[in-house]
Amino acid sequence: MKAFKFSTAAQSKTHHLDALMKAGKTPEIKSGRGKAKANSAKEVLVSKRGSVVIPKSMIDERGFAEGNKFTVPKTKSGISLKAIRK
Repeated sequence: MKAFKFSTAAQSKTHHLDALMKAGKTPEIKSGRGKAKANSAKEVLVSKRGSVVIPKSMIDERGFAEGNKFTVPKTKSGISLKAIRK
């Protein structure tokens, strides 16, 4: 594994399976984690006061209502908005 710079057996197995699929020696496996559906991300705006303005269409899509509270944890890619469930 060190020669191929794999740190886990799972990495080795994944690369082996990928090679077999590319060579046509095994049928391709479709997993639930592949490409996500079209990017549904939309732009938001930070106001002069520092408020984040989320488009009404996104609010309606997700069923948010006036008075809902959220946590905003840091993530590897930035921040995430998580509703606080009562």
